[in-house]
Amino acid sequence: PAPGGFGPARGSTLEMTASQAATSLETARLYGDLATERSHLAAIIRQVPVGLAIAEAPSGRILVANQAARDVTGAADHLPDSVAEYSLSYGFHPDGRRYEPDEWPLARALLTGEVVTGEEIEMLWGDGRLGCLAVSAGPMHDAEGRISAAVVVLQDITERRRREEALRASEERFSKAFFNNPTAMAVLRRKDWTFVEANEGFGALLGREKSELLGAAGGELGTWCRTLLEQAARRLAEGGTFREQEVAATDNAGQSRTLLVSFDTIEVKGEPCFLATFADLTKRKRVDEQLRQSQKMDAIGSLAGGVAHDFNNLLTAINGYSDLMLNRLRDSDPNFELVRSIRAAGGRPAGLTPQLLAFRRKDRLATTVQRRHVDARKMSDLRRRMAAES
Repeated sequence: PAPGGFGPARGSTLEMTASQAATSLETARLYGDLATERSHLAAIIRQVPVGLAIAEAPSGRILVANQAARDVTGAADHLPDSVAEYSLSYGFHPDGRRYEPDEWPLARALLTGEVVTGEEIEMLWGDGRLGCLAVSAGPMHDAEGRISAAVVVLQDITERRRREEALRASEERFSKAFFNNPTAMAVLRRKDWTFVEANEGFGALLGREKSELLGAAGGELGTWCRTLLEQAARRLAEGGTFREQEVAATDNAGQSRTLLVSFDTIEVKGEPCFLATFADLTKRKRVDEQLRQSQKMDAIGSLAGGVAHDFNNLLTAINGYSDLMLNRLRDSDPNFELVRSIRAAGGRPAGLTPQLLAFRRKDRLATTVQRRHVDARKMSDLRRRMAAES
């Protein structure tokens, strides 16, 4: 070998050393990359807004879990070391039966490879709280296809379940009030005025079957309905109200009706709709008109009765004084014929009084007629004088 050079033995040793160094450097790089990946994975798990945990197979020991997973399971101080410890929290099947350790979704994913999606579990936590979890779990496989671990995702859906139940109860109450209400009611989709629901009262009001209405556009009921919808939509869009508006409508038989209509905005399955209520005023309007006519006739009858009594009193005075004068005058007196003509004229309209009174009785008037009477003293004097002359 040249001075200062390496011989074959040393060269071989150097190559082996270099190879080992390269392997060590690669291993260090891989470990560094792995540490970085683990750091990234841990950061992701911590930031996930739902509970997330990873367990090794087949023991079930929890390898990593974020704070959300600890919170929803109540395992703040101790993570399960085995599948047998999965029942530290009480979970219940829909039939009320308690979950056994191997029935939890994570255990099934570890032991059988089952993929569980959104299984809802009623919970009783250690502090006595009741709630509900939505749990999803799935297995993780190694290069040979064996289950090496499993991941579980847990979400506390207690509030969501309460809101859903409250909404369901509200919808049930609305449904009962809607379908059992004797008032005619209908629900129309706001964007195209299509009937999405109607109760029996509405179908009966317009003489149509419910099956005819559902899916039909409001404008198909006639011009009155189209105009009504346009007015209601415009008023409600402007922030106003549309309540107790009288509308002239036509039913399926072509009969005219008077409706009292109110519109409100509601949501049905997330879609804006109109809730319309209809009251049939047709009969009431007819009765009101009949009542007005009756009141008119009552007023006329009252007037006729008053006129009859006043007229009769005037005739009594005229005829009485005429008789008195005729008794005093001689036939040859030039005023005799004039007074007799007055007496004859006063006798002719006497038949009008019974007719006016008969008209009043015919209409069965209940009003009290104010009568104006001739002065009682004068009438008494007139009768005495007539009696003396005779």
